[in-house]
Amino acid sequence: MNSERRTEDSVEAKKQAHPRTVPPYSFLKEYLGDWIESEGKISIIASPIRDLKGWDGSIRPVVGVVNQSGAGVLSLAPNLAEKVIDALGNDRVTKEEIASVAKVLEGREFFGVFRWSNQITSFDDIGEWIDATDPIVPEWLKPFGHKVLMAFDESGNYIGGVGIKHHLDHGREIAVVVEKRAAGKQVARRLVSKAARHILDEGNIPIYLHAEINVASAKVAEAVGFNDLGWKIIGMSFESQ
Repeated sequence: MNSERRTEDSVEAKKQAHPRTVPPYSFLKEYLGDWIESEGKISIIASPIRDLKGWDGSIRPVVGVVNQSGAGVLSLAPNLAEKVIDALGNDRVTKEEIASVAKVLEGREFFGVFRWSNQITSFDDIGEWIDATDPIVPEWLKPFGHKVLMAFDESGNYIGGVGIKHHLDHGREIAVVVEKRAAGKQVARRLVSKAARHILDEGNIPIYLHAEINVASAKVAEAVGFNDLGWKIIGMSFESQ
């Protein structure tokens, strides 16, 4: 066995030993348009996907993901990518230089924590799957479509829910909101755990994103098995949005 083969076997062994640390490459390539790991640099790419409507019917012309080493992809609508690359004279930037991209586009950049896992911690079962068109579904859950996960208290009152963002074929991102009156009952982590296991059962990898300052969401993620591996999601907002 040559050294190259041994290296491949070693990498595969590590993936099997720590499968939750293997990034969801199929999702990244599909959602961003490509996935490139250029050491310490974020590759700016033009992707027609950014001109298409997303899970909720909205168009997001700028989306990026960067890994723990600073490598990643910033996916831009083709007309924006051309503008940025012409202005910067380069198609690769560091994480710190994303602000320069935002300046060119007259927008404001923001970062969130990008998590995924296929080793989910189980909790006491809670909630039931209900069609998003059902009249009992709260307004915030309706845009997710498909089926949403809803939890109720002993009196039948709604106390929390999960919607799943269907990003193309491979992306399944979890969004959770719990009523304040349900505090202390671990409703969020129980719902997220159930939703994540459902996504795995369907053959997809659950994705969990949250703002860097959202401590409560971070605690839920960690409890369920979505470890923070240093990856970030990049977005951009514009005055017209």
